Amino acid sequence: MIESVQNDLSRIINEFNKKKEELTQRVGKELANSIPDFPPDVDSVGWVQYTDYFNDGEPCTFSVHSDYLYVNDEHEEEIDEGHPITKERKRVYKQNDKKEWIEVDNPDYDPAYETFFNGIRQLIGTIPEEIMQDLYGDHAMVTIYKDKSIKTTDYSDHD
Repeated sequence: MIESVQNDLSRIINEFNKKKEELTQRVGKELANSIPDFPPDVDSVGWVQYTDYFNDGEPCTFSVHSDYLYVNDEHEEEIDEGHPITKERKRVYKQNDKKEWIEVDNPDYDPAYETFFNGIRQLIGTIPEEIMQDLYGDHAMVTIYKDKSIKTTDYSDHD
């Protein structure tokens, strides 16, 4: 009796895992196919996803970090003026003559860039993190290129 139930459960679990893998791959293909055409000066867009190594005694959980993107292999927080991602911002910070940081209108602002980058963030955010982890792994940098190819590399330089 128990052996028969174990065999049935094993068969059902195998079917479940096969279907899960099939559907996960479909999500990945749909993501790649849904990426809008890249602006001319953008060759790649990426993000990192990982489980923190330490969380002040709290459980460490997997997260997809797409608020700040990697554009042309540079992190959004570390770019300089003139980089393509700065074109998505209506306002930017600049230093004045007194070396104070002030917010000013961005002369390079282009709404098409804002639409593109926000669209990327929204697409990534649509997919549950469990599926993103199944698709691209943990401690990973995921990069989508202009030709819609996707590359995953190790990303272990985090908290």
